[in-house]
Amino acid sequence: MKYILLTIVLLLVLSFNFSCNDDLGTNSDIDWLNQKNNIFEEPLSIDESIIIESTPDAIGFDPSTIILPNGLSLEAFSNEIDSFKQNKTSTRTPKGYNDLGPQDAKNKLIKELTYSALTLVNRELHKFDYNKDGNIDQYGLAYSYGQKDETKFQPPPYPKSVCKENIYGLDCSGFLESIFNKSNIKLASPADNQRKAQVLQNSIIKGIPALSKIKVEEITTDNTLMFETGDIIHWKKKGTDIAKHIGIILKNKSGELAVFQSNGNDSLPTDCALNKTSKRGCRLIQFMDKPWFNGGKYYITRISTEITGKWSLFLRCQNQTTDVITLSFDFPKKQNSAFTLNGSGIDYDGTVVHYKATFEYSTLTSLLKGNIYSTKPNNQEFYRNDSLTKNLVRDESDYFNLILGDNYEAGCPVEGRLLYVK
Repeated sequence: MKYILLTIVLLLVLSFNFSCNDDLGTNSDIDWLNQKNNIFEEPLSIDESIIIESTPDAIGFDPSTIILPNGLSLEAFSNEIDSFKQNKTSTRTPKGYNDLGPQDAKNKLIKELTYSALTLVNRELHKFDYNKDGNIDQYGLAYSYGQKDETKFQPPPYPKSVCKENIYGLDCSGFLESIFNKSNIKLASPADNQRKAQVLQNSIIKGIPALSKIKVEEITTDNTLMFETGDIIHWKKKGTDIAKHIGIILKNKSGELAVFQSNGNDSLPTDCALNKTSKRGCRLIQFMDKPWFNGGKYYITRISTEITGKWSLFLRCQNQTTDVITLSFDFPKKQNSAFTLNGSGIDYDGTVVHYKATFEYSTLTSLLKGNIYSTKPNNQEFYRNDSLTKNLVRDESDYFNLILGDNYEAGCPVEGRLLYVK
């Protein structure tokens, strides 16, 4: 009986170890399982490593060519919202998150993350001379399994790492952790935690309370045309829903895609030297297509925003230069389905116009669709239906045409622009 009980206990222990390892996606032991902030992804397989290492570095991605979700280049948007001298007598102060509407605040965050990532992959900015002969011993940030802080000169923190040499580097989740940390956002590893919408959303709002309108969503798609700069992309462990590798998408003016990430391995003694080469470590590489994805799908986590709060819609006859009607909207917090707003404005002739507006807004695409039904209390016969579709990527839009539908003596077709008030 004693031996039977002992056997059962051993089986239970082995079963527990296997379960924990499988969930973590590593071959680790219980002794380090609960070490604070020390949870690791499963290392890439040899085949996966070969695919990434053979993927060329991306070219044609610099601040003048990288396109943000608002359609502006990284450089142009930075010049618009950052501090610069206009002339000898006036200066423009940089705009912080509290100074911006929801769309510009979101793009400011993506701008900051992108600049931080560009710094990490720039090998010229990371030359380290620790060679006794005075030669550069490390050129660029290496791959270091488990490392989350590129400023530390240390061995890879993974407890069972084959590589023991001090090194400056990051692993894939460490790359994300580092760039978010530079924006005061604590986005803890592992990759499977970082790619979760609610985790990322909570981390952003906690780190930067002014970004309270941020909404993070997960997308599964087979269409790369949907990708935007700032999208977090992850690769799953085969047969599971667990992220084992992670990076950030870039898009340029030509529509080409690239990925910020850190790749490497820590399985063989030969990996230690290879992790410092140009094919490993923190890299900006060409977008890796379907061989990397389960079932040909792409797994994206997108930083989006709600458009809650007060907006104004300025209307004028098409081809005119003077706004004549201003409609005030107060977009509600919950925008998961159609919502209706009522209000009034003043027409060209000074008469009151009542409206009933129905809108739908997609945070994923920033697309606003709506219909505005207008009447006049002093003219019982007058009515008009105007529909609109606008990709609302800025907090002040350019003019766009509304489509005049069913109406009675409605007058001219109109165009309008939207402005975030607060």
